[in-house]
Amino acid sequence: MISKSIGIPSHFEVILISLIAICMLSLDVSVTTLQENLQEIWAYDFGAKVQEEGVEVYLKYSLSAVVLTKALTLHLFLALHFLLLWTATVEEKPNLVLPWLLLGLFRSIFLNFLGFSTGLYVCLIQKGYHPICLEYIVAQAIQHGPELYAWLSVFSADIFFSKSSFNRRTNQYEEDYKIEKQISECHHRICYRQCDKPHKTN
Repeated sequence: MISKSIGIPSHFEVILISLIAICMLSLDVSVTTLQENLQEIWAYDFGAKVQEEGVEVYLKYSLSAVVLTKALTLHLFLALHFLLLWTATVEEKPNLVLPWLLLGLFRSIFLNFLGFSTGLYVCLIQKGYHPICLEYIVAQAIQHGPELYAWLSVFSADIFFSKSSFNRRTNQYEEDYKIEKQISECHHRICYRQCDKPHKTN
């Protein structure tokens, strides 16, 4: 989206996003620390107020689902970033971006929102409208904001879903079809001429 403001091609921004995401996901250790993270969630004491509400178990299930799902989809999401990088580089086959968009919608938006809302709920129950809750919101925005921006940038990229991009690909397909048709007609004419020549007799 910034690319539109500063006037650079949108596929440059998508390529940059892909490279940064590949580096970050490659350094992600959530798979190797999955068991420790789950144990930490279930060993954590949310406090008396949360226990009084009777929702502590549900909160732990919610956070566990977020951690587990993100860990299990890490390598798939990393592979889809390589596919996104290739698609943005060659500016072809935009349909290959759809798996990345769907998984990104689930992983980077839905799961992040679920984890954020769970943490905010706990904070409000324990502290009420306390500045620490505002700090939590800011910290979550800094942590997950880039993922949301990346998804929105790819979704709005001109190279994938714009009308001009669709027309460009359509014109390219038509040109390829015309070239193939010309080659085929030329081949038929050559074959016809060879068959039409009188055979020499000894």
